[in-house]
Amino acid sequence: MMEKIADRVLVLDGIAEEIGERLKEINSIESLSSVGLQYAEPVTVLGRVCCDSNGRLNAKSVLLGGDVQTSQGCKVAMQLSQLASYSLFPGQIVMMEGQNSSGTAFVPTRIYNEVLPLQKAPLPAEADMERLTIVAVSGPYTTSDNLAYEPLADFIKHIQAHPPDVCIMFGPFVDAKLQLIKDLKDTTYSEHFTKIVEVISKAIEHLPTEVVLVPSQRDLQHTFVYPTPPFDLGKLKIDKELLKKIHCVSDPSTLRINGLCVGMTSTDILFHIGAEEISLYVNYCSDILTVFLWLIAVLDFLPQGMAYFKNNFRNRPYCIINRF
Repeated sequence: MMEKIADRVLVLDGIAEEIGERLKEINSIESLSSVGLQYAEPVTVLGRVCCDSNGRLNAKSVLLGGDVQTSQGCKVAMQLSQLASYSLFPGQIVMMEGQNSSGTAFVPTRIYNEVLPLQKAPLPAEADMERLTIVAVSGPYTTSDNLAYEPLADFIKHIQAHPPDVCIMFGPFVDAKLQLIKDLKDTTYSEHFTKIVEVISKAIEHLPTEVVLVPSQRDLQHTFVYPTPPFDLGKLKIDKELLKKIHCVSDPSTLRINGLCVGMTSTDILFHIGAEEISLYVNYCSDILTVFLWLIAVLDFLPQGMAYFKNNFRNRPYCIINRF
Protein backbone atom coordinates (compact mmCIF):
# COMPACT_ATOMS: atom_id res chain seq x y z
CA MET A 1 0.00 0.00 0.00
CA MET A 2 2.97 2.30 0.67
CA GLU A 3 4.92 1.33 -2.46
CA LYS A 4 6.12 3.99 -4.89
CA ILE A 5 5.11 3.80 -8.54
CA ALA A 6 8.77 3.96 -9.60
CA ASP A 7 9.61 0.96 -7.39
CA ARG A 8 6.64 -0.95 -8.76
CA VAL A 9 7.79 -0.29 -12.35
CA LEU A 10 11.31 -1.52 -11.55
CA VAL A 11 10.01 -4.76 -10.03
CA LEU A 12 7.64 -5.49 -12.92
CA ASP A 13 10.30 -4.67 -15.48
CA GLY A 14 12.87 -6.83 -13.69
CA ILE A 15 10.50 -9.82 -13.80
CA ALA A 16 9.89 -9.29 -17.54
CA GLU A 17 13.62 -9.04 -18.28
CA GLU A 18 14.41 -12.20 -16.33
CA ILE A 19 11.74 -14.20 -18.18
CA GLY A 20 12.86 -12.64 -21.48
CA GLU A 21 16.45 -13.78 -20.98
CA ARG A 22 15.29 -17.33 -20.31
CA LEU A 23 13.07 -17.37 -23.40
CA LYS A 24 15.86 -15.94 -25.59
CA GLU A 25 18.22 -18.66 -24.45
CA ILE A 26 15.67 -21.46 -24.91
CA ASN A 27 14.65 -20.32 -28.40
CA SER A 28 18.13 -19.20 -29.55
CA ILE A 29 17.03 -15.62 -30.16
CA GLU A 30 19.88 -13.11 -30.30
CA SER A 31 18.04 -9.82 -29.90
CA LEU A 32 14.61 -8.29 -29.34
CA SER A 33 12.91 -5.33 -31.00
CA SER A 34 10.80 -2.54 -29.57
CA VAL A 35 7.07 -3.24 -29.56
CA GLY A 36 6.22 0.31 -30.66
CA LEU A 37 8.45 0.80 -33.70
CA GLN A 38 7.33 0.27 -37.29
CA TYR A 39 8.84 -2.77 -39.04
CA ALA A 40 8.27 -4.12 -42.53
CA GLU A 41 9.88 -7.47 -41.68
CA PRO A 42 8.92 -9.94 -38.94
CA VAL A 43 10.56 -9.20 -35.58
CA THR A 44 10.61 -10.75 -32.12
CA VAL A 45 9.34 -8.71 -29.17
CA LEU A 46 8.88 -9.18 -25.44
CA GLY A 47 6.06 -7.66 -23.44
CA ARG A 48 3.33 -7.92 -20.85
CA VAL A 49 -0.29 -8.57 -21.82
CA CYS A 50 -2.50 -5.60 -20.84
CA CYS A 51 -6.06 -4.42 -21.38
CA ASP A 52 -6.86 -1.07 -22.99
CA SER A 53 -9.65 -0.33 -20.52
CA ASN A 54 -10.96 -1.21 -17.06
CA GLY A 55 -13.24 -3.86 -18.52
CA ARG A 56 -12.60 -7.54 -19.11
CA LEU A 57 -9.89 -8.51 -21.57
CA ASN A 58 -11.10 -9.47 -25.04
CA ALA A 59 -9.54 -10.02 -28.47
CA LYS A 60 -10.13 -6.36 -29.41
CA SER A 61 -8.77 -4.80 -26.21
CA VAL A 62 -5.42 -6.60 -25.90
CA LEU A 63 -2.33 -4.42 -25.57
CA LEU A 64 1.31 -5.45 -25.44
CA GLY A 65 3.35 -3.44 -22.96
CA GLY A 66 7.06 -3.48 -23.71
CA ASP A 67 9.88 -3.45 -21.19
CA VAL A 68 11.85 -0.32 -20.30
CA GLN A 69 15.20 -1.41 -21.71
CA THR A 70 14.07 -2.36 -25.24
CA SER A 71 10.71 -0.62 -25.71
CA GLN A 72 10.98 2.30 -23.24
CA GLY A 73 7.78 1.02 -21.63
CA CYS A 74 5.52 1.87 -24.58
CA LYS A 75 2.31 -0.03 -25.30
CA VAL A 76 0.83 -1.08 -28.61
CA ALA A 77 -2.44 -2.70 -29.66
CA MET A 78 -2.37 -6.34 -30.72
CA GLN A 79 -4.30 -7.99 -33.53
CA LEU A 80 -4.63 -11.72 -32.83
CA SER A 81 -6.17 -12.75 -36.15
CA GLN A 82 -3.00 -14.47 -37.41
CA LEU A 83 -2.62 -16.79 -34.42
CA ALA A 84 -4.01 -20.31 -34.83
CA SER A 85 -4.47 -20.63 -31.06
CA TYR A 86 -3.60 -18.68 -27.93
CA SER A 87 -4.22 -18.35 -24.23
CA LEU A 88 -3.63 -14.88 -22.78
CA PHE A 89 -4.38 -13.12 -19.51
CA PRO A 90 -3.47 -9.73 -18.00
CA GLY A 91 0.03 -9.67 -16.54
CA GLN A 92 1.30 -12.56 -18.65
CA ILE A 93 4.84 -12.12 -20.03
CA VAL A 94 4.98 -13.22 -23.66
CA MET A 95 7.62 -13.35 -26.39
CA MET A 96 6.09 -13.05 -29.85
CA GLU A 97 7.13 -13.03 -33.47
CA GLY A 98 5.17 -10.81 -35.81
CA GLN A 99 4.95 -7.50 -37.66
CA ASN A 100 4.12 -3.90 -36.86
CA SER A 101 3.94 -2.55 -40.38
CA SER A 102 1.70 0.40 -39.44
CA GLY A 103 3.48 1.37 -36.23
CA THR A 104 0.16 1.32 -34.34
CA ALA A 105 -0.67 -2.39 -34.04
CA PHE A 106 1.48 -5.49 -33.58
CA VAL A 107 0.26 -8.58 -35.46
CA PRO A 108 1.77 -11.71 -33.85
CA THR A 109 2.13 -14.87 -35.88
CA ARG A 110 3.80 -16.99 -33.20
CA ILE A 111 4.02 -17.07 -29.43
CA TYR A 112 7.28 -18.54 -28.14
CA ASN A 113 6.92 -21.12 -25.38
CA GLU A 114 3.67 -20.05 -23.77
CA VAL A 115 4.63 -22.45 -20.99
CA LEU A 116 8.22 -21.96 -19.90
CA PRO A 117 10.23 -25.16 -19.28
CA LEU A 118 10.16 -25.85 -15.57
CA GLN A 119 13.39 -25.35 -13.70
CA LYS A 120 13.15 -27.95 -10.99
CA ALA A 121 13.96 -26.53 -7.59
CA PRO A 122 16.79 -28.48 -5.97
CA LEU A 123 15.75 -30.49 -2.92
CA PRO A 124 17.77 -29.10 0.01
CA ALA A 125 20.33 -31.47 1.47
CA GLU A 126 18.89 -30.93 4.95
CA ALA A 127 15.34 -31.84 3.84
CA ASP A 128 14.09 -34.93 5.68
CA MET A 129 11.55 -36.49 3.31
CA GLU A 130 11.65 -40.06 4.58
CA ARG A 131 8.55 -39.74 6.77
CA LEU A 132 7.28 -36.20 6.29
CA THR A 133 3.47 -36.05 6.10
CA ILE A 134 1.62 -32.84 5.21
CA VAL A 135 -2.16 -32.49 5.20
CA ALA A 136 -3.91 -29.41 3.77
CA VAL A 137 -7.52 -28.34 4.22
CA SER A 138 -9.45 -25.18 3.37
CA GLY A 139 -12.41 -23.35 4.82
CA PRO A 140 -15.13 -22.53 5.39
CA TYR A 141 -15.29 -25.23 8.05
CA THR A 142 -19.04 -25.24 8.40
CA THR A 143 -22.08 -25.48 6.14
CA SER A 144 -24.32 -22.62 5.05
CA ASP A 145 -27.34 -23.81 7.07
CA ASN A 146 -25.75 -23.95 10.56
CA LEU A 147 -22.71 -22.97 12.62
CA ALA A 148 -22.09 -26.39 14.15
CA TYR A 149 -18.77 -26.68 12.29
CA GLU A 150 -19.39 -30.37 11.63
CA PRO A 151 -16.88 -30.51 8.72
CA LEU A 152 -14.21 -29.16 11.10
CA ALA A 153 -15.13 -31.79 13.70
CA ASP A 154 -14.87 -34.54 11.07
CA PHE A 155 -11.47 -33.26 9.96
CA ILE A 156 -10.20 -33.16 13.56
CA LYS A 157 -11.26 -36.79 14.01
CA HIS A 158 -9.28 -37.66 10.89
CA ILE A 159 -6.02 -36.03 12.02
CA GLN A 160 -6.42 -37.52 15.49
CA ALA A 161 -6.73 -40.96 13.93
CA HIS A 162 -3.94 -40.31 11.40
CA PRO A 163 -1.70 -37.56 12.84
CA PRO A 164 0.34 -35.78 10.15
CA ASP A 165 3.61 -33.97 10.81
CA VAL A 166 2.13 -30.72 9.55
CA CYS A 167 -1.47 -29.64 9.03
CA ILE A 168 -1.98 -26.55 6.82
CA MET A 169 -5.38 -24.92 7.34
CA PHE A 170 -6.46 -22.31 4.83
CA GLY A 171 -9.10 -19.70 5.60
CA PRO A 172 -11.75 -18.51 5.63
CA PHE A 173 -12.44 -19.44 9.25
CA VAL A 174 -15.10 -16.75 9.78
CA ASP A 175 -16.47 -16.64 6.26
CA ALA A 176 -17.87 -13.36 4.92
CA LYS A 177 -20.02 -15.33 2.44
CA LEU A 178 -22.00 -17.11 5.17
CA GLN A 179 -25.12 -15.18 6.06
CA LEU A 180 -25.42 -16.87 9.48
CA ILE A 181 -22.00 -15.52 10.44
CA LYS A 182 -22.81 -12.02 9.22
CA ASP A 183 -25.97 -12.12 11.33
CA LEU A 184 -24.13 -12.94 14.59
CA LYS A 185 -25.41 -10.78 17.45
CA ASP A 186 -24.36 -12.46 20.70
CA THR A 187 -20.66 -12.65 19.84
CA THR A 188 -18.07 -10.73 17.85
CA TYR A 189 -16.24 -12.11 14.83
CA SER A 190 -13.04 -12.17 16.87
CA GLU A 191 -14.69 -14.17 19.65
CA HIS A 192 -16.08 -16.59 17.09
CA PHE A 193 -12.62 -17.06 15.63
CA THR A 194 -11.20 -17.58 19.13
CA LYS A 195 -13.57 -20.50 19.70
CA ILE A 196 -12.44 -22.14 16.45
CA VAL A 197 -8.74 -21.77 17.24
CA GLU A 198 -9.33 -23.10 20.77
CA VAL A 199 -11.03 -26.22 19.39
CA ILE A 200 -8.13 -26.81 17.01
CA SER A 201 -5.43 -26.21 19.64
CA LYS A 202 -7.05 -28.58 22.16
CA ALA A 203 -7.47 -31.25 19.48
CA ILE A 204 -3.74 -31.34 18.68
CA GLU A 205 -2.46 -30.77 22.23
CA HIS A 206 -1.23 -34.35 22.58
CA LEU A 207 -0.48 -35.00 18.91
CA PRO A 208 2.92 -34.79 17.17
CA THR A 209 1.32 -32.36 14.73
CA GLU A 210 2.14 -28.71 13.99
CA VAL A 211 -0.70 -26.59 12.57
CA VAL A 212 -0.20 -23.70 10.14
CA LEU A 213 -3.03 -21.17 9.75
CA VAL A 214 -3.21 -19.28 6.44
CA PRO A 215 -5.64 -16.31 6.39
CA SER A 216 -8.14 -15.51 3.67
CA GLN A 217 -9.49 -12.20 2.39
CA ARG A 218 -12.91 -13.56 3.29
CA ASP A 219 -12.10 -13.75 7.03
CA LEU A 220 -14.39 -11.21 8.68
CA GLN A 221 -12.28 -10.92 11.83
CA HIS A 222 -9.12 -10.08 9.86
CA THR A 223 -7.64 -7.45 7.54
CA PHE A 224 -9.12 -7.24 4.03
CA VAL A 225 -5.92 -6.69 2.03
CA TYR A 226 -3.66 -8.67 -0.28
CA PRO A 227 -1.04 -9.80 0.58
CA THR A 228 -2.86 -10.70 3.78
CA PRO A 229 -0.90 -10.46 7.06
CA PRO A 230 -0.81 -13.44 9.45
CA PHE A 231 -3.30 -13.80 12.30
CA ASP A 232 -2.22 -12.29 15.62
CA LEU A 233 -3.06 -15.06 18.07
CA GLY A 234 -1.54 -13.05 20.92
CA LYS A 235 -4.73 -10.98 21.05
CA LEU A 236 -6.94 -14.02 21.57
CA LYS A 237 -8.03 -15.03 25.06
CA ILE A 238 -6.55 -18.53 24.87
CA ASP A 239 -4.03 -20.22 27.12
CA LYS A 240 -0.66 -19.55 25.44
CA GLU A 241 0.45 -23.12 26.19
CA LEU A 242 -2.26 -24.37 23.85
CA LEU A 243 -0.94 -22.19 21.02
CA LYS A 244 2.61 -23.57 20.99
CA LYS A 245 1.86 -25.90 18.08
CA ILE A 246 -0.04 -23.34 16.02
CA HIS A 247 1.85 -21.13 13.57
CA CYS A 248 0.45 -18.22 11.56
CA VAL A 249 1.73 -17.13 8.15
CA SER A 250 0.71 -14.52 5.60
CA ASP A 251 -1.16 -15.13 2.36
CA PRO A 252 0.74 -15.88 0.20
CA SER A 253 3.84 -17.24 1.89
CA THR A 254 6.66 -19.75 1.71
CA LEU A 255 7.47 -21.98 4.65
CA ARG A 256 10.37 -24.33 5.34
CA ILE A 257 9.23 -27.68 6.70
CA ASN A 258 12.10 -30.02 7.60
CA GLY A 259 14.24 -28.10 5.12
CA LEU A 260 11.59 -28.40 2.38
CA CYS A 261 10.38 -25.03 1.04
CA VAL A 262 6.60 -25.05 0.48
CA GLY A 263 4.67 -22.23 -1.18
CA MET A 264 1.06 -21.69 -0.12
CA THR A 265 -1.82 -19.33 -0.74
CA SER A 266 -5.53 -19.29 0.14
CA THR A 267 -6.27 -17.18 -2.95
CA ASP A 268 -7.77 -19.15 -5.83
CA ILE A 269 -5.20 -18.12 -8.43
CA LEU A 270 -6.74 -20.08 -11.29
CA PHE A 271 -10.17 -18.56 -10.66
CA HIS A 272 -8.85 -14.98 -10.84
CA ILE A 273 -6.77 -15.63 -13.94
CA GLY A 274 -9.52 -17.67 -15.60
CA ALA A 275 -11.99 -14.81 -15.09
CA GLU A 276 -9.74 -12.51 -17.16
CA GLU A 277 -8.25 -14.98 -19.61
CA ILE A 278 -9.05 -15.12 -23.32
CA SER A 279 -8.24 -18.16 -25.44
CA LEU A 280 -8.79 -19.60 -28.90
CA TYR A 281 -8.90 -23.31 -29.75
CA VAL A 282 -7.42 -24.37 -26.42
CA ASN A 283 -8.67 -27.47 -24.60
CA TYR A 284 -10.13 -26.49 -21.18
CA CYS A 285 -8.11 -29.01 -19.15
CA SER A 286 -4.99 -28.22 -21.14
CA ASP A 287 -5.67 -24.52 -20.61
CA ILE A 288 -5.86 -24.88 -16.81
CA LEU A 289 -2.65 -26.90 -16.79
CA THR A 290 -0.96 -24.31 -19.01
CA VAL A 291 -1.83 -21.47 -16.63
CA PHE A 292 -0.66 -23.36 -13.57
CA LEU A 293 2.61 -24.47 -15.16
CA TRP A 294 3.18 -20.90 -16.31
CA LEU A 295 2.71 -19.63 -12.74
CA ILE A 296 5.25 -22.11 -11.42
CA ALA A 297 7.67 -21.32 -14.22
CA VAL A 298 7.62 -17.54 -13.66
CA LEU A 299 7.71 -17.99 -9.88
CA ASP A 300 4.79 -15.71 -9.04
CA PHE A 301 1.66 -16.30 -6.96
CA LEU A 302 -0.50 -13.69 -8.72
CA PRO A 303 0.97 -12.23 -11.94
CA GLN A 304 -1.94 -10.01 -13.02
CA GLY A 305 -0.36 -6.77 -11.87
CA MET A 306 -2.94 -6.26 -9.13
CA ALA A 307 -0.79 -7.34 -6.23
CA TYR A 308 2.87 -7.51 -7.12
CA PHE A 309 5.47 -7.41 -4.41
CA LYS A 310 9.19 -7.85 -4.80
CA ASN A 311 10.63 -11.38 -4.84
CA ASN A 312 7.26 -13.12 -4.67
CA PHE A 313 9.08 -16.45 -4.36
CA ARG A 314 12.04 -15.15 -2.36
CA ASN A 315 12.68 -18.73 -1.21
CA ARG A 316 11.97 -20.88 -4.24
CA PRO A 317 9.39 -23.52 -3.24
CA TYR A 318 9.74 -27.18 -4.09
CA CYS A 319 5.96 -27.44 -4.25
CA ILE A 320 2.97 -25.07 -4.15
CA ILE A 321 -0.29 -25.67 -2.29
CA ASN A 322 -3.17 -23.60 -3.68
CA ARG A 323 -6.69 -23.42 -2.26
CA PHE A 324 -9.40 -24.21 -4.84
